Amino acid sequence: MKHSIAMKLRTDHTTAISRVAPRVLMCIGLVLFSRWGLAQIVRHADVERELRQAHYEQVFALSQRALIERPRDPQMRFWHALALDKLGQTQMALAEYQALTQEHPELPEPHNNLGVLLLKQGDIDAAQAAFQYALRMNSAYAEAMENLGDVLLLQARRLYENAIQAGPSRARLSQKINNLPPLPHK
Repeated sequence: MKHSIAMKLRTDHTTAISRVAPRVLMCIGLVLFSRWGLAQIVRHADVERELRQAHYEQVFALSQRALIERPRDPQMRFWHALALDKLGQTQMALAEYQALTQEHPELPEPHNNLGVLLLKQGDIDAAQAAFQYALRMNSAYAEAMENLGDVLLLQARRLYENAIQAGPSRARLSQKINNLPPLPHK
C-alpha cells in the first residue's frame, strides 16, 4: 500500500466557515493573534536579515522576544549569544555558548564561538579544545580550522619564548619567533 503524502483541500464553498461574515472571521483572527502573541512571532529570517546588516541591537531584541516563545530554540540562542558578544556582554555570551555546547554538543558553531571568546580571555588551551571539538563535529568547518591554526601559532610562539628563557642564548629560537606570521587580532 502507498500512503498519501499530501492532503487535498476542499474547494466546496458551501461549508459553514465560508458562510460566516468576513468581518467576524477577521475579528476572530485578531483575537487569536493578540491573545497568543502569534502576531509577534519572530522568524529566523527576521534575525538573519538583521545579522547581515550587523544590527546587533536588533538581533538581541528579536532573539530575546523569540526566546520567550521558544526558549529551547538552539539557533535563536546561538544568535542571542552572538548579539551579546557583539554588544560587549562577553560573560553572558560565554555562559550561553557553554550552555549550548552542553545541551547540543553535536553543533560545531557554538564550540567555535566559545573558543573565540576563550581565546579573547587568554585561555589558549581551552580555546584549542573548543576548536578541536568543533572540527570533530564538522571536519570541513573553515572558521574552526583557521581559529585552531591561530591557536597553534600562539602556542608555538609561547613555547619558543619559554625555551629562550629556559636555556642559554638561543638565537635560532629568536629567529623562529620572528619568522612566525603576525597573529591576528580577533
